[in-house]
Amino acid sequence: MKDNDVNREIERMIQHRSNTRNPLDFPISPENMRARCEALVTAMVGKELAEKWWNGPNKAFGGDTPEQIYSVAPSAVYAYLMKSAEGEW
Repeated sequence: MKDNDVNREIERMIQHRSNTRNPLDFPISPENMRARCEALVTAMVGKELAEKWWNGPNKAFGGDTPEQIYSVAPSAVYAYLMKSAEGEW
């Protein structure tokens, strides 16, 4: 994902409003979202490199770490991981 793609995705998610009680207005709980993200990262890079992925600069997030992005827009990281898992590199 390019910087402008990430920004557009974050803006789209911020504008989205649902009837869930999730503070991020995403249809899964924050706990489940994090667990799914962890599982996807582990499946894609392996357990040994998962922490490095979370805490290393990522081109898809404009050089920010996935953990930094997750702290402000968890659904952006989740969406990125889901697209990657489906083969959209």
